[in-house]
Amino acid sequence: MPDFESKHITVEKTARFHHRSIENPNSTWMIAHGYGMLSTYFAKKFSALPEDCQLLIPEGLHRFYLEGNGGRVGASWMTKEERETDIQDYLAYLNKLFAAFQADKPLIAFGFSQGVATICRWVTQAHIKPAHLVLWAGVVPPDMNPLAWDDICASTPITVFVGNKDPYRTPQHDAMYQQLQDRGKSVEIIEYEGSHRVDSERLLQWHTQQGF
Repeated sequence: MPDFESKHITVEKTARFHHRSIENPNSTWMIAHGYGMLSTYFAKKFSALPEDCQLLIPEGLHRFYLEGNGGRVGASWMTKEERETDIQDYLAYLNKLFAAFQADKPLIAFGFSQGVATICRWVTQAHIKPAHLVLWAGVVPPDMNPLAWDDICASTPITVFVGNKDPYRTPQHDAMYQQLQDRGKSVEIIEYEGSHRVDSERLLQWHTQQGF
């Protein structure tokens, strides 16, 4: 009897995102949430940003119950299963979303937790040149195009936010942050008081200091 063979077929899928639009933005933010989150709630973390910021907050294409067979729902960008196809799917999704709303203004690419890997892959594989790359409580994935990543590090200001009480923080994370600082042209490591979450007040303070 013949064995089963794993194959793939491309289908259309409806993706949800949250968007704060304005007529003439000073900047556009592409924001990738962390594992097990929904854009509905994650968007609230950025509501305090000035009204001249256009915010694009896509939601991961995979939803699931966080506990058991009911209750709270979260979303994910990918897992280890069918990893490469999931990456290609979400890159195509982010490209289409950005193309629909991009303005001729600075792009701030922001990733939190699992979204750090997502946003890093997007800016390198889609050859996007952000005005600033913000990596919050996550790690840079090891599988990016090295030439494209070198180009980003050489030309893009990068800010890394690290919680001093983040339970997911390890010595390996700190080593990666140091390597990034050694590698990049303009890399700032900011340690904030708190755990594995986006601190809206700290983010707003940073934004004000940047003067976007």
